[in-house]
Amino acid sequence: MAGNNKPEKITDKEVPNLKYTWEKLRQTTPPVTVVHTLQFDSLLYNKDKLDKPESWADYWQPDKRYGAKVKGHVINYNPANLLSVYALIHAAELGGGSASNMDPAWAMLKSQKPYVGVIVTTSAEAAPHFESGEVWISPYWSARAGYYISRGIPYGMVVPKEGVIANIDSASVPIGAKNKKLAFEFVNFRLSKEVQRDFCLAYYIGPSRSDITDWPRCFIAVSKWPVVSGNRMASQNTAAPTTSQMIELSFTSSLPNDIAIERSHASGREIRNCAGAAPSASP
Repeated sequence: MAGNNKPEKITDKEVPNLKYTWEKLRQTTPPVTVVHTLQFDSLLYNKDKLDKPESWADYWQPDKRYGAKVKGHVINYNPANLLSVYALIHAAELGGGSASNMDPAWAMLKSQKPYVGVIVTTSAEAAPHFESGEVWISPYWSARAGYYISRGIPYGMVVPKEGVIANIDSASVPIGAKNKKLAFEFVNFRLSKEVQRDFCLAYYIGPSRSDITDWPRCFIAVSKWPVVSGNRMASQNTAAPTTSQMIELSFTSSLPNDIAIERSHASGREIRNCAGAAPSASP
């Protein structure tokens, strides 16, 4: 990236809300970017058709776990989708490889082929195949998985025992931006407590702020929002959600009965939320 297109260094002087983001995020991302939301590559499965998967091997070697019945009900993604790349990295690791040694992944891809019934490119293209019940197991972005689960599809979301890979959304401001002050204000607005909370509740995505303490239990149950560890996200079980951990993978992926539609006071849009949980005020 050259000249005025290079990103500007950002501190909490330009973006005051930056100081409320997770310290781990600030340590592991460049000082020219601000992380506003994050998710990960989960494993989505049809609870009416399959037992709960535990490993990425249950997706890449479905016959070993589920037998012949799963034939034709596995989905795969073209590698133009980052989701496919992440899934292939997991396949490589299952075979003793890594992101720099993908050979085991190609063997997994070949052996999985007889069980694949659908191949798509985008994540959105996969959704109708979940709704129809055609696809029974799939890697899927955690936020999208939580969103569709919250709307009633009979699926569960799993963090496999090997772990998952983070998908981090961030914002930067070019050095040559014509109105840097307004750009910095927008990034700061994106990190405000109310915007973070409303957006995350609406989309079941993880926030970058560490000081939001009143997440509804249904949000944690469905989003399975985990603690960040570098570019990997750790899988662990806790007895109850806390600010420092915000992970409760022992929860079921189905929504409890106290879900209600509430109207966001900030934006006027409808968001799915747990009954009785009011939006937080911005600092």
